[in-house]
Amino acid sequence: MAPIPITILVSGSPTNSQAHLSAQRFVQTAIASGHSIVQVFFSQEAVLVANPQTEKPTDEAQLAQNWQLLAKENKFSLDVCVSSAERRGIAAFCETVADDGIHHSTDGKFRIAGLAHLAAGMNQQPYKLIHFK
Repeated sequence: MAPIPITILVSGSPTNSQAHLSAQRFVQTAIASGHSIVQVFFSQEAVLVANPQTEKPTDEAQLAQNWQLLAKENKFSLDVCVSSAERRGIAAFCETVADDGIHHSTDGKFRIAGLAHLAAGMNQQPYKLIHFK
Protein backbone atom coordinates (compact mmCIF):
# COMPACT_ATOMS: atom_id res chain seq x y z
CA MET A 1 0.00 0.00 0.00
CA ALA A 2 1.39 3.41 -0.97
CA PRO A 3 1.97 5.91 1.83
CA ILE A 4 -0.82 8.46 2.18
CA PRO A 5 -0.35 12.00 3.52
CA ILE A 6 -2.68 12.45 6.49
CA THR A 7 -4.02 15.59 8.15
CA ILE A 8 -5.32 15.14 11.69
CA LEU A 9 -8.14 17.35 13.02
CA VAL A 10 -8.63 17.29 16.80
CA SER A 11 -11.63 19.08 18.31
CA GLY A 12 -12.17 17.24 21.59
CA SER A 13 -11.20 18.67 24.96
CA PRO A 14 -7.82 17.60 26.34
CA THR A 15 -9.42 17.13 29.76
CA ASN A 16 -12.91 15.79 29.02
CA SER A 17 -12.40 13.42 26.10
CA GLN A 18 -10.08 10.75 24.74
CA ALA A 19 -9.61 12.67 21.47
CA HIS A 20 -5.98 13.64 22.07
CA LEU A 21 -4.85 10.23 23.31
CA SER A 22 -6.65 8.47 20.46
CA ALA A 23 -5.18 10.88 17.90
CA GLN A 24 -1.66 10.44 19.29
CA ARG A 25 -1.97 6.66 19.11
CA PHE A 26 -3.31 6.90 15.58
CA VAL A 27 -0.40 9.16 14.53
CA GLN A 28 2.14 6.73 15.98
CA THR A 29 0.51 3.77 14.22
CA ALA A 30 0.18 5.61 10.90
CA ILE A 31 3.84 6.64 10.95
CA ALA A 32 4.92 3.11 11.88
CA SER A 33 2.89 1.88 8.87
CA GLY A 34 4.78 4.20 6.52
CA HIS A 35 2.27 7.03 6.17
CA SER A 36 3.16 10.68 6.68
CA ILE A 37 1.41 13.18 8.89
CA VAL A 38 1.18 16.58 7.22
CA GLN A 39 -0.24 18.52 10.15
CA VAL A 40 -2.34 18.28 13.28
CA PHE A 41 -4.98 21.01 13.43
CA PHE A 42 -6.61 21.76 16.80
CA SER A 43 -10.04 23.42 16.89
CA GLN A 44 -12.82 24.08 19.38
CA GLU A 45 -11.95 22.77 22.88
CA ALA A 46 -8.85 20.95 21.60
CA VAL A 47 -6.93 24.24 21.45
CA LEU A 48 -6.67 24.17 25.24
CA VAL A 49 -3.81 21.69 24.88
CA ALA A 50 -1.65 24.62 23.71
CA ASN A 51 -2.11 26.56 26.95
CA PRO A 52 1.22 26.42 28.82
CA GLN A 53 -0.41 27.64 32.01
CA THR A 54 -2.37 24.42 32.39
CA GLU A 55 -0.48 21.98 34.56
CA LYS A 56 -1.49 18.35 34.58
CA PRO A 57 -0.72 15.99 37.45
CA THR A 58 2.38 13.90 36.78
CA ASP A 59 0.35 10.68 36.80
CA GLU A 60 -1.75 11.87 33.82
CA ALA A 61 -0.77 11.90 30.15
CA GLN A 62 1.25 14.99 29.30
CA LEU A 63 -0.64 15.68 26.08
CA ALA A 64 1.07 18.94 25.07
CA GLN A 65 4.57 17.53 25.54
CA ASN A 66 3.59 14.33 23.72
CA TRP A 67 2.25 16.33 20.75
CA GLN A 68 5.36 18.48 20.64
CA LEU A 69 7.67 15.48 20.74
CA LEU A 70 5.72 13.62 18.03
CA ALA A 71 5.68 16.72 15.80
CA LYS A 72 9.36 17.46 16.20
CA GLU A 73 10.48 13.85 15.63
CA ASN A 74 8.20 13.32 12.63
CA LYS A 75 8.35 16.80 11.07
CA PHE A 76 4.70 17.87 11.06
CA SER A 77 3.06 21.07 12.25
CA LEU A 78 0.84 21.67 15.27
CA ASP A 79 -1.71 24.27 14.16
CA VAL A 80 -4.15 25.92 16.56
CA CYS A 81 -7.34 27.46 15.15
CA VAL A 82 -7.09 31.22 15.61
CA SER A 83 -10.82 31.71 16.30
CA SER A 84 -10.97 28.94 18.88
CA ALA A 85 -7.77 30.14 20.56
CA GLU A 86 -8.97 33.74 20.76
CA ARG A 87 -12.32 32.67 22.26
CA ARG A 88 -10.47 30.75 24.97
CA GLY A 89 -7.82 33.40 25.67
CA ILE A 90 -4.81 31.38 24.61
CA ALA A 91 -3.88 32.92 21.26
CA ALA A 92 -1.02 34.86 22.88
CA PHE A 93 0.67 31.60 23.92
CA CYS A 94 1.07 30.35 20.35
CA GLU A 95 3.36 31.47 17.57
CA THR A 96 1.84 33.02 14.45
CA VAL A 97 1.83 31.37 11.03
CA ALA A 98 2.81 33.43 7.99
CA ASP A 99 -0.04 35.39 6.38
CA ASP A 100 0.03 33.29 3.23
CA GLY A 101 -1.40 30.36 5.20
CA ILE A 102 0.93 27.77 3.70
CA HIS A 103 3.96 27.89 6.00
CA HIS A 104 4.20 24.66 7.98
CA SER A 105 6.44 24.72 11.03
CA THR A 106 7.93 21.41 12.06
CA ASP A 107 9.76 22.52 15.19
CA GLY A 108 7.19 21.04 17.57
CA LYS A 109 5.66 24.35 18.68
CA PHE A 110 1.96 25.18 18.66
CA ARG A 111 1.16 27.87 16.09
CA ILE A 112 -1.90 29.98 15.42
CA ALA A 113 -3.46 29.25 12.02
CA GLY A 114 -6.70 29.78 10.17
CA LEU A 115 -8.89 27.37 8.26
CA ALA A 116 -6.98 28.26 5.09
CA HIS A 117 -3.94 26.67 6.71
CA LEU A 118 -5.94 23.51 7.39
CA ALA A 119 -7.05 23.43 3.74
CA ALA A 120 -3.47 23.97 2.54
CA GLY A 121 -2.48 20.80 4.38
CA MET A 122 -4.91 18.86 2.25
CA ASN A 123 -3.65 19.93 -1.17
CA GLN A 124 -1.70 16.73 -1.76
CA GLN A 125 -3.53 14.02 -3.68
CA PRO A 126 -4.45 11.54 -2.41
CA TYR A 127 -4.78 12.63 1.20
CA LYS A 128 -6.84 11.70 4.22
CA LEU A 129 -8.41 13.90 6.89
CA ILE A 130 -8.99 12.07 10.16
CA HIS A 131 -11.13 13.83 12.81
CA PHE A 132 -10.93 13.11 16.55
CA LYS A 133 -13.59 14.72 18.72
